Amino acid sequence: MPKMKTHSGAKKRFRTRANGTVKCEGARRTTPHKMNNRQRRSARQGANITGQNARNLKRMLVRA
Repeated sequence: MPKMKTHSGAKKRFRTRANGTVKCEGARRTTPHKMNNRQRRSARQGANITGQNARNLKRMLVRA
């Protein structure tokens, strides 16, 4: 059985933390100018992903 490859689109957008949770990186490149400054700051923070989405992403981010 061949090794699973890491999903290259997912590895650019998500990270796994040390405790196993998946983090969404947030808006890293450019943010729309129609957002106000508070919205832009909160978009940079990122968020935790939970539930079935997290399980699917862990499978995509597998490192063998």
